This record gives sequence, structure tokens and C-alpha cells, in this order.
Amino acid sequence: MRDVLFLSYFFPPLGGGAVLRAVKFVKYLPAFGWRPLVVAAAGGYHVRDASLEAEIPPQVVRSGVAPPGGSGLAGTPGGFLARVRRRLSRERRRLLCFPDVYTWFARPAYEEARRLLAEHEVEVIFSTAPPYTSHLLASRLAAETGLPLVLDYRDAWTDNPLDAYPTPLHRWRTPRAEARVLSEAAAVTAVTAGMAEQYGRRVPAGCPVIFLPNGYDEADFVSPAPPAAGPFVVAYSGQLYAGRRPGTFFEAAARFVKRRNLGPGDFLVRLVGPIGPGVARRAAAAGLPVEATGLVEHGEAVRAMREADVNLLLIGSRPGAEATLTGKIFEYLRAGRPILALVPPPGEAAALIREFEAGVVVPPDDVDGAERALEELYERRGAAAAPPPPGLERYERRRLAAELAAAFEEVCRER
Repeated sequence: MRDVLFLSYFFPPLGGGAVLRAVKFVKYLPAFGWRPLVVAAAGGYHVRDASLEAEIPPQVVRSGVAPPGGSGLAGTPGGFLARVRRRLSRERRRLLCFPDVYTWFARPAYEEARRLLAEHEVEVIFSTAPPYTSHLLASRLAAETGLPLVLDYRDAWTDNPLDAYPTPLHRWRTPRAEARVLSEAAAVTAVTAGMAEQYGRRVPAGCPVIFLPNGYDEADFVSPAPPAAGPFVVAYSGQLYAGRRPGTFFEAAARFVKRRNLGPGDFLVRLVGPIGPGVARRAAAAGLPVEATGLVEHGEAVRAMREADVNLLLIGSRPGAEATLTGKIFEYLRAGRPILALVPPPGEAAALIREFEAGVVVPPDDVDGAERALEELYERRGAAAAPPPPGLERYERRRLAAELAAAFEEVCRER
């Protein structure tokens, strides 16, 4: 078994989409001859999912570092005042920290990484970001050790359209810091084809850039699909990040419910995950029956996708949205339920849904189109979940881990 130093701020017991990418790689890499030595945060994030710890193989070496002040930053969202304090604290730290608010991670993670490097025969350093603090740390370790560095981009750094620079100094420093990190890279992986193309123009000659998307884990779908019962359910799973606003869907659904004279027993919006209470109140104010589950374990989120009559996908219309592939889209596809996708029609997410004939694509601001799509999907209700379409297996997490392992082997051969 060969060792890879695996830097990922987000890792169980933390939860969320970023954690899923890391933990599924760690779960399957040993099957392809690579043992991850994981350096991760043990706190500093409000979303937690301890159930994912069961997916970490016993041979994996783990080292979690706690944020200043212990676990206080890693608790549940809390009440209104707690959320306000956290927001103000985060904005203040954004002004003072570079490259992001997770700079506290660098020093203790560096010390843990050096310890692991001394104790094991590490052959590759792997870092997944954001936070980009991980990439700066990985670059430093690669420079000190001469080991090949593989950088994983879940979001673009310098050219991220959803991440405004807090100060002119950040705007000046960021591209220079990223250029320095890329100069150390032996390979780069990216979650979208557009991002892979973008980084392909920026890496040193000979550095491969690999499109390595998020995916689905077949092990999460081994149980029989739950039977559909009760009202027609439109489910949204996950968080609502910047630009992914549900207003178009709420307005379209309210019109549809009113026109069809549907009551709470006929139609339900189910919000699954750590979505703020204001979103549920907005849905209710529009006249929609709504159920908000709050934070759930990943297995429960997958179950909700499989129980839904329709799964809702939101990607907004801000610059760069065409190149966005949310992690949940692959689980939506595997769940076999129709997808209502309020996404840019020329984007990568829309192309996937059309390729697998998995739902209806509507421009993010098209209320009339969303209402017509709901009508179409409502008429299909009661249909059995579709089996995985041919070709979807290329997005299975085990297969993607095999591709990452192959990248590790290639950069070792090129040393």
C-alpha cells in the first residue's frame, strides 16, 4: 500500500458536499493501492454528519486539528443572535485573513503533516480546496519535500464569480498566490469540464489537468427505493449557496397550486438540509405547504431524494453559473426521480440532464417555464423510479477514485 498525504479541511465529523467528495475518495482509494494519511479540521464549520465516519476504512490514518477556542465554531447554527454573531465574526475575519477565513488551519495542519511525513513513506501530496489555505499549505510541503503535488479544485480560486474580494489587497494577492501554487503542481483535478479547461491554460507545460467530477456512491443506493405515498413532493436537498435563490420556483409553484386548487394533502415542498428558516417562511408566505427537515445525515438526504416525486436543482444565473455542477446532481440522477432544473440552459448541469433524459431544464428566472414544467411533472406522478441510465456509471465514486489513483501513479512515474 502506497501513502498519500491527503489535506482536506472538510472531513467527518464535519458534513456537507465538500466532505462527501473527500470521504468518498478516502473510502475507495485503498482499493486501488493508496492509503490516505488525512489531515483535516476537527471543527470550524456548523454542518456536521458523524454518520460519514463509518465510511472511513480502518487502514486510513487520520489527524484532525481543532480551531482556536476548541469546538465552539463547529456547533449547530443556533438562534438568531448566534447566527448574527457568527456572520459578523466571519466578515471581520475575511478582511483580516488571507487567502480565506480558514487560515487558522495552516499552522496545526502543517505540524501534523510534517509528523506524518516523518513517520510514513509518503509518495504524493494531495490537497482539495476550498478553502485555499489547504493549497498554500500543500504547496509549502511540496516545496520542502520535493514530493509531487496534486491540487483538487471544487471551486475556482482567482476566477470564482461567487467569491467577491473583501479588499483591494486580496484582489492583488490572490492571483499571485494561486500562480505560485500552480507552479508547484504535478497535476490538477477539477470538478467541472469548464474549470478543467480554464486551469489547463494556466498550469506549467506538461502538467495534466483532469476533469474529475463529483458523483454518486452506489453503496448509498443498495436498499430498495422507498414507495411513493402521500402528497406530490418536490424536494430540495442541501444548502442554498450564493446565487441559488428559490424565488422563481416558489412563485411558479404557488401559481400551479392555486390554479389546480391543491391542498396540503396534494402538494408539498420538502427542504432537506441546513436551510435557514427564512426560506421555509418565504415558501409558506407564497401559499405553499412546506416541510423543513433541518440538518440530516447523508443517508437520510439520499432517502429523501428517492422518495420525492421531483427533485429540485437550483444553480442561478450569475456569471460563471454555466460551468457549475453541483455535487447533488449525480445523486439526483442516480435516485431516478424526475429533476426540475432551474439552471442555465447552455450550462454543464443542463447538458447532463438532457444527456440522461432525467428531467426538465428551465432558465433560472423563467417563472412561466417553471410552472409549465411542474404541470408536466405532476402529470407523470406515480411512475416508478427510473433505473440508472447507461453511461451514468462513469460518475460512480469508486470509479472516480480509481481515476484519482491513476493520477497519483502517473505523477510518481514522472518524478
